[in-house]
Amino acid sequence: MYFNDEKAAGWDTPERTRRAAALVEEIRKEFGDARGKTALEIGSGTGLLTFGLCPYFMEICTADTAAAMQKALGEKLAGAGIKNVRPIEVKDLEGEAYRGKFDLIYSSMVFHHIRDIAGELALVTPLLKKGGTFLLIDLDAEDGRFHREDKGFDGYNGFDRAWMAAELERAGLREVSVRTAFTGVKRLTDGDVPYSLFLMRGEKP
Repeated sequence: MYFNDEKAAGWDTPERTRRAAALVEEIRKEFGDARGKTALEIGSGTGLLTFGLCPYFMEICTADTAAAMQKALGEKLAGAGIKNVRPIEVKDLEGEAYRGKFDLIYSSMVFHHIRDIAGELALVTPLLKKGGTFLLIDLDAEDGRFHREDKGFDGYNGFDRAWMAAELERAGLREVSVRTAFTGVKRLTDGDVPYSLFLMRGEKP
């Protein structure tokens, strides 16, 4: 599961909204001209990134295993009258319908919740068009403090950049590069935790 359903109602906090706005600009800068292009967000949550990106793309599909997140996103889309964003079921990505469909696939702060990284990349890579771009934004390796107040968390305490780059290459992506996309502070009840996010890029040959 990418995110727990019960988090959906209060997900769009000011902190997450500000971070998403900054990451939208990083994705735009990294991907370039999106006119006429199609994209997919893996682990879209309530769509904070996609809402910022959809004016620039022809179509964006979103996928999240948490039904409440998808419901919240659908309500936001309807309320805003947005027509070029289409939520889809994660299970549908396993078929042939979306193979080779997307110019861009992006995901933010999701992969450290996924235990089978190689399996997720094996699902994602075939969905890209030839020459398509995969952008992964996630947490740099840390000591576990970032999720210490998240009950039930059993994911990764961020990632070593070199390790993740090797995983992308094993999945068949090429020209892998990485840079820092965001630095911030997570406020917890017993103190603040500084953190950084990397943006890793891979191309489908």
